[in-house]
Amino acid sequence: MSGPRVVDRIESVNTNLKLFKDYKLNNSGFSIVGVLIASAVMMLIVTAAMSIMNYVFNGTRRVQQKYDVIEITSAVRSLISDPTTCTNNFVGVDIVSNGNSVTQITNLDGSTIFYAEGSSYENGRITVSSIDIINYQADAAAGLEQYTGVAELQIVFENTGSGPGPLQVMRRLKMRVELRGYSGGAPANAIAFCSGVGSSDSIWTQKADGTIYYLGGNVGVGTTNPAEQFHIAANMMVDGEAYGNAFFYSSDKRLKENIQPIKGLELVEQLNGVSFNWKKSGKADIGVIAQEVERVLPELISQTGPEGMKSVKLANLVAILIESTKELHQSNENLKIQIEELKKKLQ
Repeated sequence: MSGPRVVDRIESVNTNLKLFKDYKLNNSGFSIVGVLIASAVMMLIVTAAMSIMNYVFNGTRRVQQKYDVIEITSAVRSLISDPTTCTNNFVGVDIVSNGNSVTQITNLDGSTIFYAEGSSYENGRITVSSIDIINYQADAAAGLEQYTGVAELQIVFENTGSGPGPLQVMRRLKMRVELRGYSGGAPANAIAFCSGVGSSDSIWTQKADGTIYYLGGNVGVGTTNPAEQFHIAANMMVDGEAYGNAFFYSSDKRLKENIQPIKGLELVEQLNGVSFNWKKSGKADIGVIAQEVERVLPELISQTGPEGMKSVKLANLVAILIESTKELHQSNENLKIQIEELKKKLQ
C-alpha cells in the first residue's frame, strides 16, 4: 500500500515543479513560444503598416502630380494665348512634316525657359517627356486657306515614383496657326504666326500687326446653330457707324399676323424731319427726334441702356412714305380729272 503512495507523491512533485517553472516564465513576461508568436505578429503588423503608408504616400504623390499637370498645362496655355509669345516659340516649325518636335517653351522674348523636354519640375515629382505640334487641320484643301488652320500643342508628362494611376499623362492645347505659305513664304508649311485658343471652338488668328481674323465655319452669338457666317440671336448695340453693301430686314408674311393698311399722309404730317449735330462728335446729320416719333408711332421706338436712350426703327418709316406717296398720287390723279372737266366747261 505504501509503494503506490510514494509514486503518487513523486508524480505530484514533478507536476508542481513544472507548474512552478511555467509560472516563473509567465511572470517574467512570455513563454518562449509566446515570444516567437508575438514577434511574428509584430513583424506582420509593421510590414502591413509600411505597405499602407507607402500606398498612401504614393497615392498622395499621384494626387499632387495630377495638380502639377493641371498647373503646368494652365501656365503653358497662358503663355501661348499671347500671339507674340506663341509665334516666338514656334515660328519656323514645320507642322506637316515629321520634324514638328519642340524642345522648349519660353517667355515672350525667349530669355527664360519655362518648360523643356527631359526636365523635371515640382520638386522632381513630374518630368516633361516631350513637346510636339500635331494634328494640323487646314481651313481648306486648296488655295490660301490650306495655309491657315488649327493645330494641337501636345505635352507628355511622366510621373515619377510608383503608385496608383498612370505613369504617363498627355495634354493637348489648341492653337490657331498661319503658315508661311499664306503670304508666299518658305517653307510653305512652317508656322508664321500662331495663338493658343484653349478649348474654345471659335478659333481666331491674330497676326503680328494686331489683325484678327477667322476663316472657319459660321460664328454664332446666342445660338449654337448659326445659319450665316455671323449670326446674332439677340440684340446688338453699335456705338458708332455700321457699313455694308446691303441690309435686309425680316419681312416674310409667314412671320406676321393682324396685317392692316396704314394711312401715310396722316402720320407723315405729324412727324418732323430735322437737321442737327451729334453732341459726342459734333458731326452734322439729319433725321428725326425719337420722342416726337414715339407720340405718333410708339411701336417704332426702342429704349436701351441705363439712361433709357431712345432709338427709332427708321427703316420702318418707309412703309409710311410708300402709303403717303400713293395717297399723293391718287390726289394728283383726282386733280387731273377735275382740271380736265374744268377745261371742257371753259371751251
